[in-house]
Amino acid sequence: MLKDLGRAMEIIEGFVKERIEEHKQNEEKAKDFLDTLLEFEGNIFAGSETTSIVVEWATAELLRKPAGMRKVKEELNEVVGVNRKVEESDIEKLPYLQAFLKETFRFHSLIPLLLPRNTIQDTDFMGYHIPKDTQAFVSAWPIGSDPDSWEDPLAFKPERFLGSNIDYKGQNLKPIPFGSGRQICVNFI
Repeated sequence: MLKDLGRAMEIIEGFVKERIEEHKQNEEKAKDFLDTLLEFEGNIFAGSETTSIVVEWATAELLRKPAGMRKVKEELNEVVGVNRKVEESDIEKLPYLQAFLKETFRFHSLIPLLLPRNTIQDTDFMGYHIPKDTQAFVSAWPIGSDPDSWEDPLAFKPERFLGSNIDYKGQNLKPIPFGSGRQICVNFI
């Protein structure tokens, strides 16, 4: 498995070096996600850590699940082909890849605690009295692993999201890796 991870890192490094060379030659083309990341090279900006965490967990799950890896490869080959890179316009045509990423968000909490919230009134919750203006921290992991909300929550099953309108943008309140409502991650909006 480490050999495969090392190979994956070599491939990623190759993409980065290729893009840096394109920038040196001032090649004009539409910017993509990699271009945006390279613009911030060496700078700290919100979202970079969670992006790398998602990529690492998704890569780990692909390596652990050969059947899932085959499905992702087949879908990418069918929709994108082998002679070009994935573009944002391709994403809606890649339902299994989307399901795989949604399951990654659900299964692996990206950050231990979501942005803190303050109660706006005195509240009684599950037998506890919580006074107004109490700062509350929400852990996304119990939400993503709740057996009342998810069938077999401790198993990694991307198929649970196929044909589902559940998203990870904070509207469904099932997977909320970026928070929800007014306190959703500003880089995600």
